[in-house]
Amino acid sequence: MFGTSLAVLGSIAGWRYEQAVIGEAVDKFADDLVVLAGLLALSLALLLPFIRPVILPWLHAPSYISEAVTWLAPALVAYVMGQALTNWLVRKGGFRITSASKIIQASTVLAVSLCATGSIQGLTVASMGGYAAACVVLLIGAHRMGWLRDTVRPKDLLHVIRRHVKFPLAGALPALFDSLSMLLPVYWVAIYFSANDTGQFGLSRQVLAAPLGMISVVVSQLLMKRFADAKFANASMLPYLKKTCLVMFGPILVLGLIVSFAASDIFAWLFGNGWRNAGAISQWMVWAYIAPMLVSPLSGIMLVLRRVGSNGAWQILHCAGLLSIMSLMTFSSIEQFIRMLVFFEIFSYAIYAALIAYALHDYEKARRVNVN
Repeated sequence: MFGTSLAVLGSIAGWRYEQAVIGEAVDKFADDLVVLAGLLALSLALLLPFIRPVILPWLHAPSYISEAVTWLAPALVAYVMGQALTNWLVRKGGFRITSASKIIQASTVLAVSLCATGSIQGLTVASMGGYAAACVVLLIGAHRMGWLRDTVRPKDLLHVIRRHVKFPLAGALPALFDSLSMLLPVYWVAIYFSANDTGQFGLSRQVLAAPLGMISVVVSQLLMKRFADAKFANASMLPYLKKTCLVMFGPILVLGLIVSFAASDIFAWLFGNGWRNAGAISQWMVWAYIAPMLVSPLSGIMLVLRRVGSNGAWQILHCAGLLSIMSLMTFSSIEQFIRMLVFFEIFSYAIYAALIAYALHDYEKARRVNVN
């Protein structure tokens, strides 16, 4: 619940200005955008203690969710700053630093989770600690590469607000729906199933979804630059796409099969016999995590080719479809709910992959015409 709530708030806390960093041509403006995103996130974080007493009772949230929300404020600033600094470093070619931050984040989450023996409060602290550790690594790396060498004044921030105003206006709504898609399953489990089921489900997400998502982000950053360079040179994107698919498909398939057959025993060995059910959940959920991991890194094609409308439409429809299914269907057990969720995610990301393939086909066709 903590991680997905953070993702939802993080998608709007910086008003999407963190996404403008990677495409900014002027170094000073890119520096200013990072500061702007961080200040906007800090403003929302300071408001959270006043918002929490109003929102949580309205949602009929259990007490353990209220305790987890306490950690949201500091984590929110680290989350948004981490995204902004990652984009700044990608813009500068600092892929080693961004990759190191993901490794540090995953290691911190796993280490704290193991020490906390899988308790809900421990998982929350582990998630927050992971974002904080990654942010520190990114801050040090960005500073060494020249970030914030010049003073940032209020008029500088106003300038980049006006310069990139399309990001909050056009990108916030689809991003919010995309983040809500991550929150909805966790919220549903927390509200309609037991605290034990919520903890088991949360541990499964922490161990599988978080590391796979981090790998996906790193691959996305690398591919985004390759796709942008190819478009600028009017070159084919297919070689990068084929190479990525060949490199990722085999290891991911092996991981999926291992988790499908052995997750219960692995979780029992790592966290104790009481968390065996988290492994049983992972045996199904691993495929729901693998689907976005394989498809999402290719979404850079949509952004590079300026298919923002199609991309945003899929994000909104994905969230609306998930909400509709969960609202209209009743589930007798968490296992039944999870099976539905897995099938829905695989189907949705298959459609997303088809949209990406269609956009790429149009680009390759137009490119060949231009070459000839």
